[in-house]
Amino acid sequence: MAKIFIVEDNPDIIHSTTQELNKWQHDVITVNNWQNVANEILATNPDLVLFDITLPTFDGFYWIQEVRKHSQVPIIVISAAEIDTNVMHAVAAGANDYIMKPFAMTVLLAKIQALLRRNKQTTDAEEIMWDHNSFNPLTNILTNGNGTAQLTPTEGAMLQVLLSHRNKTVSKEQLLQWLWQGGKYLNENTLNVNISRSRTKGNAFTQNVVSAIDWWKTMNKHYFKLFWRSILLPTIGYLFLLSLIGLLVILYNLPTVFWGDVIRFSLPFFIVWLIGSGAIKYYRLRHLNVSQLDKFTPTNMTEGKPVELLQDEQAKNIDTIRQLQATQHEQLDHLELFTHEIKNYLTSLNAAAENSPIVASTEVKKNIHQANYYLNLLLNDERLAINNHDYDFQWIDIANLINNILQQNSAVFIHKQLIPELTGLDGIKVLTDRKWLHFCIEQLLSNAIKYSVPNSTINISWEMNSLRIVDHGCGISMNDLPRIFDNGFTGKNGHRTTAATGMGLYLVKKVTEHLNFKVSISSVQSKGTTAILSFLPDNIRSSN
Repeated sequence: MAKIFIVEDNPDIIHSTTQELNKWQHDVITVNNWQNVANEILATNPDLVLFDITLPTFDGFYWIQEVRKHSQVPIIVISAAEIDTNVMHAVAAGANDYIMKPFAMTVLLAKIQALLRRNKQTTDAEEIMWDHNSFNPLTNILTNGNGTAQLTPTEGAMLQVLLSHRNKTVSKEQLLQWLWQGGKYLNENTLNVNISRSRTKGNAFTQNVVSAIDWWKTMNKHYFKLFWRSILLPTIGYLFLLSLIGLLVILYNLPTVFWGDVIRFSLPFFIVWLIGSGAIKYYRLRHLNVSQLDKFTPTNMTEGKPVELLQDEQAKNIDTIRQLQATQHEQLDHLELFTHEIKNYLTSLNAAAENSPIVASTEVKKNIHQANYYLNLLLNDERLAINNHDYDFQWIDIANLINNILQQNSAVFIHKQLIPELTGLDGIKVLTDRKWLHFCIEQLLSNAIKYSVPNSTINISWEMNSLRIVDHGCGISMNDLPRIFDNGFTGKNGHRTTAATGMGLYLVKKVTEHLNFKVSISSVQSKGTTAILSFLPDNIRSSN
């Protein structure tokens, strides 16, 4: 893989580091002459150098400066010395990165991998090739002979790490370490989302390739069908002409050898003409692509049908691209919205900490709860966008689920002095996905809390195969009610409170469209709102 030069005088560190690097197929070179370190490095032309600071002769800073006079090879400094001063000295001398002893080997490997990757991108930016695929790490474009897929920077970095360790098992922890050292700061949940999204793109990419192959099969099928139709008329005309000549030979008692000569000399020319015209038509069609489609004019029926098929396929691809672009813009808008809201609560918390050395626990809990609320919205929005249908249907105890949600939101109920009243929930079980049902109930309950009057109640009951959440707050105006499930719609109530984003009910509606229950909302202004989750009778069990 890479040639790595280790400048270290501790044999135990050299041994352990060499063993780990060899596992990843890196070649390791060590110092032979401590009086000639710089020349040894330059002579071996390594891909990366690991430098200790405390060395038998001159220190690491001196040797780094000597190397930098002649080479820009990536350098990582490894030292147990005090970090603050030595980081400055190492960077000033020309080091690219720094790691403290003792260090985790996964962290060192991640730094090495990130530095090698960055250096490769800036030096040659070569595409990574495997099988019939190629990946450009600068543009993040994954290419196959039949199509391309545009990856995000994070997905591109993930793919590059995995490709650089082909035929090896890479754990999530290792992948996260490498991504962090490469400047992609993810947590495990975000990594899982990116992995799922990459798989989705990979599947779509494969489907596009298969679709392209199927299209060419279809086009070839139509080509040969139309080709035989196009040669049928000339062939019939040729045979008719031969029959006419034969009839004249008989009527005028001409030598039959004359008719034979006509066939013998004309048939080869006719066959060559058929083959030549067919080859020209086939060549024109095989070399037709989307960029030439508008300029291409079919000259006959043989070319007309495949061109029509290609135009239909082009129109479908344009529609698909537009839909993907619209979805991407929508997701970016959601990301910006949720990020803004999370930052607001974190900023509020930070401001409280700066104004006072002691921040009330209620203030901390309130801001963390709201930030966590919008973070969950963001993650669930991403999961819905992936559309991987990772549903786990099971029988869920409604009373148990509601109590768990109430306990998780107890601080908000207490802060606003709201009391939940539960009716008819015991013994009710529904068949659906627990994670998404939890999300929907939590969103509906959050709205009920948000718009309830302090010192009031929120009624949660089971009636007529439906879970009902009723608040006694300000209600929703008749003009706003038809639009409450629209993306980003906040309405008059939302304008009165900055806590509204218009995304909660939109996502609940989106979830129910994929699952086996429905959501509906009714409201009377100034009296309250009722949110209803309705289930099919076959998906309900009752022990009452």
